[in-house]
Amino acid sequence: MLSVSAFLNKYAYHESGLASLWTTGRDAWLIIFARCCRMVAYGASSLILALFFNELHVSDSRIGLFLTLTLVGDVFLSLVISLIADRVGRRRTLLFGAGLMMLAGLTFALSENYWVLLPAAVVGVLSATGGDTGPFRAIEESTLSELTVPTTRADVLSWYITTAALGSALGTAAAGRMVEWLTAKDGWSLLDAYHVCFGVYAMMGGMASLATLSLSGKCELKPTTIVKEHETGEAAERLLDGHELGPVDIDHQALDGAKEPKPEPKASKIARISKETRSIMYALWFLLMVDSLADGMVSMSLTAYYMDEKFHLSKSTLGDVLSASYFLAACSTVFAGPLSRHIGLVNTMVITHIPSSAAVLFFPAPRSEWLTFALLLLRVGLNNMDQAPRAALIAAVVKPEERTAVMGITSTLRTLANVTGPSFTGLLADSNKFWIAFVVGGALRLAYDVGLFVMFINIQLYKHEPVQVPPTLSFIVSLAMAEIAAAFPTAGGIYFWSYALGGKKYGPILSWMTAWWNWVGWVCVVPGVQQGATNFLLSALEIKYPNLSVLTQGWFAWLLTAIGMVFAMLPNILSQRVLRLYFRFAVFIFFVLFAFYWIWFPIKAAGKFQSASGVFDRFYNGINEGSEKQASDSYAWVIGILFGAWEFYGYDSSAHLAEETHEASDTVAKGIWAATLCAWLLSVPTLIMVLFCMQDFDAIISANYTNNWAEYLIQLLGEDAAVAVLAILWIDSTCATASCFMSAQRETLNYAPICIGIITIVSLIGWILPFGLGGRHWFTGPKRTLSETVCGEREEVKEK
Repeated sequence: MLSVSAFLNKYAYHESGLASLWTTGRDAWLIIFARCCRMVAYGASSLILALFFNELHVSDSRIGLFLTLTLVGDVFLSLVISLIADRVGRRRTLLFGAGLMMLAGLTFALSENYWVLLPAAVVGVLSATGGDTGPFRAIEESTLSELTVPTTRADVLSWYITTAALGSALGTAAAGRMVEWLTAKDGWSLLDAYHVCFGVYAMMGGMASLATLSLSGKCELKPTTIVKEHETGEAAERLLDGHELGPVDIDHQALDGAKEPKPEPKASKIARISKETRSIMYALWFLLMVDSLADGMVSMSLTAYYMDEKFHLSKSTLGDVLSASYFLAACSTVFAGPLSRHIGLVNTMVITHIPSSAAVLFFPAPRSEWLTFALLLLRVGLNNMDQAPRAALIAAVVKPEERTAVMGITSTLRTLANVTGPSFTGLLADSNKFWIAFVVGGALRLAYDVGLFVMFINIQLYKHEPVQVPPTLSFIVSLAMAEIAAAFPTAGGIYFWSYALGGKKYGPILSWMTAWWNWVGWVCVVPGVQQGATNFLLSALEIKYPNLSVLTQGWFAWLLTAIGMVFAMLPNILSQRVLRLYFRFAVFIFFVLFAFYWIWFPIKAAGKFQSASGVFDRFYNGINEGSEKQASDSYAWVIGILFGAWEFYGYDSSAHLAEETHEASDTVAKGIWAATLCAWLLSVPTLIMVLFCMQDFDAIISANYTNNWAEYLIQLLGEDAAVAVLAILWIDSTCATASCFMSAQRETLNYAPICIGIITIVSLIGWILPFGLGGRHWFTGPKRTLSETVCGEREEVKEK
C-alpha cells in the first residue's frame, strides 16, 4: 500500500504532468503564463465587445462587419506570421504580436470612434470570439515542442491548454463582475466600465510582453535544423545528373583553375514545407477541417440557443450548466498528457473524442433536460482532450524547422472551416430542422475519429528528432561547482565581514543583527517607494477625474500600489534582461525630466519667477504654512545637500550584487561616491530652478491632491501637461521599486530566514525560484557563509 507521500509523488506530481512541466524549465512556464494572460484578455473581450458597440449605438450590420473583419484579420495575420516566425525569430515575433495586442487594447480603452476601432482590431490582435485565433498559438506550440522531448511534450501541451481554458473563464467572469461593480459606483457609465476592461486587456498584453522578453535563446529554432532550400536542391541535381557522376579530370581542373563558387541565394524569410511533410499533412488537414466544420455547426453558442428554444431554460440555469461543462473540460485536459504516455497519441485522440462525438450525435434525442445536460457535460468534458495530443502528433511527424508553419496553416484551415459551420446550421434552423445540425455534426466528428485512427495509427513518430540523453552528469557537475564557489570566505559579503568584525565571541550576533536589520529595512522600503509612485498616479487621476469618489478610498490606493509592485517585481523574477530594460528606461526618463526642469518649466514660468525671499524664507525653510522660520538658511541648505545621500541607499542593491569579492566592493564604493557627487551637482541647481518657477505657494500648500506637486504642475503647465508629467513620474518611481526589489529579494530569500536556522526551507526556495541571477550559486553563497557564521558550523574563523 502506497504511503500518502508516495501517492502524491506518483499521481499528483508525475501522472498529472507537473513533473514534465517542471523539468522542461522556465521558458515553458513563461509561455504558459503569457498565454494565460492573453486568454484572460480574450475572455473579457468576448463578453463585452458586442455590448460595447451596442452602447455606442453602432448598427447591427456594422457590428457584424466588425466581427467578420476582425476574424479575417486574425486569421490572415496568424498565417503570415507563422510562415515567417522561425526565420525572423520566434521571440521577436511573439513580442510583435503582444505589442499589437497592447495597441488594440489601448485604442479601445481611449477611443469610441468606430472607424478608429475597426483598423485597430483588424491589424491589431483583438479576439472577437474569445478563442486564440491570433498569431500566437502556432508559434508557442512549436516552441514548446522544441523545448520538450517526446516523453514530456504531451504533458506540457496539456497544461498549456488547461491554463488557457482557466484563463479564459477567469477573464469572462472578471469582466462581468468588474462591469457590474464599476457601474454601481457614482459617476461611472457602462462605457467607462467597458473602457476599463479594455485597459485591462492592454495590461494583459503588457504582461505577456514581459514574459516574452524573458524567454531565452532556447526558444528559437536551432540553426542546425534550418536547411537551406537551394542547398538541398543543388545536392539533388548533382545526384541526378549523370555526367557529374563520371570520372573527374584532375589535370584539366588544375589547368583551368578552381571554379568560382556560385553566390548563395539569399534565404527566404517564408518557411517552405517539404514534400514528405505535405504528403502527411494533406490527409491530417482534411480530417481536421471536417472536425472543425462539425464543431462550427454545433458551437457552444448555437448549442445554448438550441437548449433554450427546446426547454425554455432560465438564463441562470443555462449559465450554470455551461460553466460546469467548461470547468470539467479544463480539468479533463490535464489527463490527456498522462493518457497519451500510456496508450499513445493517436489512441488518446480517438478514444477521448468518440464519446464526445457520440454525445453530439444523440444530443437532440432526449426529451428530458437533465439527460440533455448529461450529454452536454460528456461532450464538452471530453472535447478538449485531443488538443494536446494533436499538437504533439503534428510535432512528431514534421521536421522541427517546419513545425511553426505547419501549425499556423493548421490553425488557419481549422478556423476557416469552423466559421463556415454556423451558416449551414442557420439554414437548417430557418427550416425548423435545427436538430439535424447535431446529427450531421456528430456523424462528421465520428467520421473524423475513424479516419484518424485508420490513417495514422501506424505512422512513424519522432523520426526527425535525435535521441536525447538527459544531461545528468552536467547537472551534477554544475551543482558541485556552484557549491565550491559558495564556500569561499568572501562569499557572504557584509555578513561574513560583520562576523570578522565581532570576532568569535560577538561575530554571530553581529552578523545576525546585520541580516535582520537589512531585511526589515527592505521589507519597508519596497512598498514605501511604490506608495510614492501611487501618489503620483492618484494625483494625475484626481486632476483628470475630480469628482471620482473612489480615488479617495484607502483600499483603491492599496490596490494601485499592489499592481505597481507586481510590475516592479516581475522583471526580478523573470529575467535580468528585462530588469536592464527597466533601468535603461528609468535613465531615459531621468533625462526627460531633467530637460523639463531646465527647459520647459522656465519657459512656462517666464516673467513670473519667484523672488529669492519667497523661495528661501517661505518655501524651503518654512513650516506652519510658510509663516514661521525655524532654522538658519545655512542649516537648511546643509540638510538639503545631505539629502543627496539617498544615493547610498539606492546603491545598496548594486552592493549586494557585487559583494562577492573585495575588488567588486571597491568598485561599488567608487560608484556610490561618483553617483552622489553627480546628484549634488545636478539636484541642487535643479531644486533652485524648480523653486524659482513656483507660481502660488499658498495654493500649493493648501491643495487637496494626494501629492501637492500636482498643484505646482497645474499652476505652471496646465492640467493636461500636469497629468502627463505625473504619469512619467509614476513610471519612473515604479522602475525605482524594481531596483529595490532586486536588493530586497536577496535580503528576504537569502539571508534572514537562515538566521533562525531554517536551512532546509531556504534551500527548497533556492530550487524552486529560478530568478536568473547566474545560477544557484547566487543563493548558496550567502546561505553557506551565513549559516556558518550564525549557526556555528565553521570550526575556525580567521580574525583580523
